[in-house]
Amino acid sequence: PCGGPPRFCMNGDAMTHSPPQSRPVALMLDPISWQQDWPYEIEREVLAAADVDLVVPVHLAEQENLSSTADIIVASGVVAVDAARLATFTRCVGIVCYSAGRDYVDEVAAAKLGIPVIGVHANADEVADHAMALLLAATRLIVPMTRRTEIGNWSLLDATEIWQIPRLRGLTLGVVGAGHVGVR
Repeated sequence: PCGGPPRFCMNGDAMTHSPPQSRPVALMLDPISWQQDWPYEIEREVLAAADVDLVVPVHLAEQENLSSTADIIVASGVVAVDAARLATFTRCVGIVCYSAGRDYVDEVAAAKLGIPVIGVHANADEVADHAMALLLAATRLIVPMTRRTEIGNWSLLDATEIWQIPRLRGLTLGVVGAGHVGVR
């Protein structure tokens, strides 16, 4: 009747429950759509193909109501998944981290509750690329040199730091950790 997800519909500020679900429900715990327009069409299609419904809460109050009855929690790191929040996940059989890391999830508390935590690593290439860009920017003093030119200071005579910039040729880069980002 309300056109919302199969289990929950918003009627003004009141949450109404539809009949018991026949398919598992994945709850996007902290959707990107709270900050920008993100329709989750692709995610819905992928999950629907696996016979899972994706529920995307409109606001925090709705999320808190939905999280206690979701089968799967999908988290992106905006909201901490600490022991207190984990205790409210009464139906949860797994947490999927839709981010580069999982440090926002209390994995020890999740393990005590028998809830596995996995990462999607969907953006590992972008994180690796960005890490390399930051490394090059720091090594070649891109930001301080850009600031100098923005204020009109093009003189190299008083830019003593420019003579400290190393050439990259012949240098070796060591990557500590070879996870999904490090191997890229």
